[in-house]
Amino acid sequence: MPPSIGLIICSQRTPRAGPQIGTFIHNTIRESYPAEKATITTIDLAEWNLPLYNESGMPSRISSADEYEHEHTKAWSREISRHEAFIFVTPQYNWGYPASVKNAIDYLFHEWKGKPALVVSYGGHGGGKAAEQLRQVLQGVRMRPLERMVGLKFPEMKEVERAARGEDLGLDGEGGYWLVIDHCPEAGIEDWRKKILSQVHDITWIDAGTAHPCVLYTRGYLISEAYDSLFVMRTPGCIITYYPTGLLSKSVYNHRHIPFKNLLLYDQPCLMVHLFILLCSLVALLPAAAPFETITCDICILGGGSSGTYSAIQLKDAGKHVVVIEPTNRLGGHAETLYLPDGNYVDYGVEGVFNNELSRNYFRRLGVDWKPLLPLNKRTDFVDFSTGERVDPPAGILQALVSTFHYRSSIKHWTFLTKGVYDLPDPVPEDLLRPFRDFVEEHSLEAALHVVFLFSQNVGNLLDMPTLYAIQNFGVPHVDALIHGYITPKNGMYELYRQATETLGSDVLFQTNVVATNRSNSGVEVTVQHANGTHKLIRARNLLITFPPLMQKLQGFDLDETETDLFQKWFWRTYYVAVVNNTGIPDKLWVTNTDPSNGLGSLPRMPFDFLLQYMGAPGHSTSKLVGDMNFTAEDARDLIAADFARMKAKGTFPIQDPQIVVFGDSSPETLMVSPEEIRNGFYRKFIHCITHRNATNMTSGLTHRPDTFIVRYTPYRQFQTAL
Repeated sequence: MPPSIGLIICSQRTPRAGPQIGTFIHNTIRESYPAEKATITTIDLAEWNLPLYNESGMPSRISSADEYEHEHTKAWSREISRHEAFIFVTPQYNWGYPASVKNAIDYLFHEWKGKPALVVSYGGHGGGKAAEQLRQVLQGVRMRPLERMVGLKFPEMKEVERAARGEDLGLDGEGGYWLVIDHCPEAGIEDWRKKILSQVHDITWIDAGTAHPCVLYTRGYLISEAYDSLFVMRTPGCIITYYPTGLLSKSVYNHRHIPFKNLLLYDQPCLMVHLFILLCSLVALLPAAAPFETITCDICILGGGSSGTYSAIQLKDAGKHVVVIEPTNRLGGHAETLYLPDGNYVDYGVEGVFNNELSRNYFRRLGVDWKPLLPLNKRTDFVDFSTGERVDPPAGILQALVSTFHYRSSIKHWTFLTKGVYDLPDPVPEDLLRPFRDFVEEHSLEAALHVVFLFSQNVGNLLDMPTLYAIQNFGVPHVDALIHGYITPKNGMYELYRQATETLGSDVLFQTNVVATNRSNSGVEVTVQHANGTHKLIRARNLLITFPPLMQKLQGFDLDETETDLFQKWFWRTYYVAVVNNTGIPDKLWVTNTDPSNGLGSLPRMPFDFLLQYMGAPGHSTSKLVGDMNFTAEDARDLIAADFARMKAKGTFPIQDPQIVVFGDSSPETLMVSPEEIRNGFYRKFIHCITHRNATNMTSGLTHRPDTFIVRYTPYRQFQTAL
């Protein structure tokens, strides 16, 4: 497989010329450099829109992407990790490079370390000062930037002004170029003149007198069948070094003697030559590629969360050879357990599963003992976290339970929702698209809201969301489970995945990300990269994708137009979890966030910490926070501190000095689309897309909560197809 080179557009300013120039360079490379020798992928920093660096740790001290706090950092790490070299296309601002590229570089360290880089700058004078400074920064993260760089100079001030306004620079058109050759082969001018004329169309040969042997004028691109037979260097109207056959092959990897100077931006033939030689040098710096280890299997499962792990165990038991690709260093996804030195533990992610035969059989299969999942609190206090004050409970327990069963009666006629799959009829019932607030008021279900919200808080502002999403998060199966109860492993939820890890053994590739896929009627090829830089090629009959199908998670996938269109429509919630100690809140107490000023149900508004929950470990509480897509991990930490500070200020609890013992990011959570998209058949298109795309099956996005693997929720069509 050819090495992958990332072409980074460094500017995020609006308006800007970066995308035009980046495309121009990308196309120029494709014209001059063989595709089989390297693949080029454009990375536009404006599309990533990384916030100012907000990780609490130093990148150089982070050994695994799993240690990053934020999803945007993890996604950026995956993107940079899948490329072996980089071309930085940067403008010059006030004699320097843009802040956006410095910020993007500073997010990571090991992902950059050791990789070759080429700087291409542009500006009124070629951007040389920016290029030189950027080159030093690249050396700072231990990259291997080429000493020689390419500077693109705007011919006139009017082009500079057009670029500043983001106007079309006309880089996709043909122009006239003067190419001056100051060296001729021993065979003589006439022989080379005939060769040039036989290979290049629409040219005019001009006698340049004694100063130079010949001048070539062409309105097309200067093209040669052999890359080492004809090269021109330097700018139009200036002397160009000419390399005949044999000379280039000796000097292409030692190009320091080549008189590189700024190129005019529109001089594509000369740019071709510069970039070709520098790309040869860039690729030459790459370590010799060892042959990829190839693994052949029946099913390749992407994601080792609950649904991915469950599917892998079931398929293995059915006699299938599976390979699980997991980016982190453990299985389990949102099932996170903190084991304390005193022998206690805290489940601060998924707490348990439905107590049904499916769950019990799965526990038996893995040799995991279970116990009933029971509330560990003796009392629940209701506090408005926005003020820190105690408030009255929104409804009594008996009233809430009666209303919850009334809620079940109100939704049970939508039988197509009981499987937890978005297999919706056409047309979708309008009642499911209305805000949940309307449904609650119509059926007088206010007393049930506290219970519904306990299971559906991940939706965010529950009453404002389509009724469909409320029911999918707390529907008939969930109400029934209140009767039959839940079970949990005796030694914490992670015990289930510890045993699954032993069962699957080497069939799980940890700290591994997908860098490319190739899906066809005969199966799928998945190229993956480990955190240490090594690659493997997985050949499988089927591909099962269990992580959220967001564009930033699907970099390198061979998506078609339909998939791309669908996957760009999602919005979601950020979801953070934490274990906090030294709070001063008594043990065996739950503190529920209740906002009387928010009307119906007194539910909190996003972003919120919806519950401080005692989980059985003295002195420790869990905190689960929900926000919109822009709510960061730093915001979540700040909100935890602010909530405790308000309770302390009001004297609600004897708050001490709360400390976050462990913090987790379960984002993105609860993928959703607008009511209009649902009405227009989004989920029908989605199901058709993932069931008809060659060798591809998908769980996340098709179910309401892919982590709830145990309630017949592993999508039945996809699972049957995989089997």
